[in-house]
Amino acid sequence: MTKVLRDRVRQLEAELAEHKQHAGELVVRVDRLQEAAESREGEVTRLTACLAKANANHEHFEREWYLRGDEVGELRTAIVDILASATPNERDHPCMSRSWARAQAVLDRARRDAEPGALRPMSEAPMSGPMMDILVAMVDRHGNRRWTISHYAFGGGEDQPPFRGWFFWTGHGYAQLDAHGMLGWLPLPQVPR
Repeated sequence: MTKVLRDRVRQLEAELAEHKQHAGELVVRVDRLQEAAESREGEVTRLTACLAKANANHEHFEREWYLRGDEVGELRTAIVDILASATPNERDHPCMSRSWARAQAVLDRARRDAEPGALRPMSEAPMSGPMMDILVAMVDRHGNRRWTISHYAFGGGEDQPPFRGWFFWTGHGYAQLDAHGMLGWLPLPQVPR
């Protein structure tokens, strides 16, 4: 009987050694999983911070856009008025001639094509190929009609959320047009160089 007990003890010791080895492997796996979880938590934290920053920047820009929308419209009108009232000598100055010609051509085109039915639908506007500026007719939040030079863009990246739509230059960066206010578009007139 002692031989049977000794054999059983050896068998149990072998099983115990095998379980200890398996337990050691499980501990290593758990450690690796904890490291992976911590790494993912760090990535989640980083991405959450990027998203918070993007949201804060968007909210700041949106506030500024609404606060400055009327001011920007008034400044654009003032620029066109200044360019339109420039003397021929002032218009021919190298610093002003191209700006004046472009502003005058855009203004003339907008006035000429302002009749109903002259605008092309936004669904036909160029959204592929090389980036192309177009003249977009808009209705602002006060119901006033205005014109904006715009282009279609899309993208996104690590530090920026995805974007897609019509954008215009504000003087400090690009802003997206409100799709609900867009009435239609016209190609920009060619400006002599």
